[in-house]
Amino acid sequence: MPIINVGSSGNNRRLETITSNSAVVNVAAASTLVRAANNDRTVLYVTNIGNNWVTIDHKTNPTYGEGIMLSPNGGAYAIESGNLDKRVLHGICAAGLTTTLAVYEGTGEEVIQT
Repeated sequence: MPIINVGSSGNNRRLETITSNSAVVNVAAASTLVRAANNDRTVLYVTNIGNNWVTIDHKTNPTYGEGIMLSPNGGAYAIESGNLDKRVLHGICAAGLTTTLAVYEGTGEEVIQT
């Protein structure tokens, strides 16, 4: 099976998946869909490229400060084989604030090379 997409999984490893989807998501002070549930997911990387803190969570209506907090300007979260969760992911900022998330989702066969 050919390898189509290559992404970085950190720690000088290279992650390859068969297909991928990437997006930029603007998150506000109301629950915002970051990524829909996907039974074919093999990896999901979320990076806060904005200027404000954000909470991400698998709940439909997350509460700011209760969940996974991503710091501004590079805070990141990876869902890979060790913590693979295929549920929906939402985000929320503090009242009056917004931020931007870069999202990469891979599906299909996963090959990690060092």
